[in-house]
Amino acid sequence: MGHAPGRQLRRQILVASVLVFLFGSALAQELGSGETTPTLPRDEESSYDEPMYDGFPPAPPPDSPDSSPVAQLSSFPFCVCDDYRCGVNPYRLKYASRTPSATEVVLTFRIFKVPGGYTQTTCYKALQFNVGKIELSMAMTCQNMIRGVKLNGKQRTYYFDTEFPLGKLRITALNMNEAAIDGATLELQMSTRGCNTFETIGQGDGTLKYSMMESSNHRCCPICIETMSPPPPAPSPPLPPTPPPPSPSPPPPSPPPPPP
Repeated sequence: MGHAPGRQLRRQILVASVLVFLFGSALAQELGSGETTPTLPRDEESSYDEPMYDGFPPAPPPDSPDSSPVAQLSSFPFCVCDDYRCGVNPYRLKYASRTPSATEVVLTFRIFKVPGGYTQTTCYKALQFNVGKIELSMAMTCQNMIRGVKLNGKQRTYYFDTEFPLGKLRITALNMNEAAIDGATLELQMSTRGCNTFETIGQGDGTLKYSMMESSNHRCCPICIETMSPPPPAPSPPLPPTPPPPSPSPPPPSPPPPPP
């Protein structure tokens, strides 16, 4: 019975030591978690040749001057993201038609899922799960020429940003998964006064830069370029009609009868 207080004291010391160890481990983990910011993995598929994909070069390497936040904010889409490669976007925006009317001109695009790409990257998978917004690099003169934006016939919220070197149309609050956006129709309702052709809304060289992002956090900003397909060649002129065959020659005259 005389040893009971000693055993109790040792147990209290042991419990206190365990609590101090656990508290110290938790504190070290909390401090360590603030040292680095997690980023999306930049894993690549070796069989995929990004520099040739859609004619747009890959994002600059992490140690390149062009990969700094300042450089990223100086070109479309004018935001800092983890991945800009077109290959992490499962979808493509394709120009379809121009439909003028008395009150507006509708420029129609179709959205399609395409094979290939960086299918194993986090951004590719994120965009398969959700497309939160679409951004188009547009001429600044288009700011007051947009009458509305429809996706699958439904009016959508949009904004036109003018604080960058180029105008930017943002179509937001989409929240569409792969099944919903594959095959979707995007309509830009433009004024009849101008900025209502594929050539005039984009870069002025027959191309249009666009990006599809997984959310407003825009960790994924794949930059792709749509090029207007050349018009079909003019039909060949019809061949001249085949001349009729020449008339047959008349038979030679009969010889005179012999004298009697």
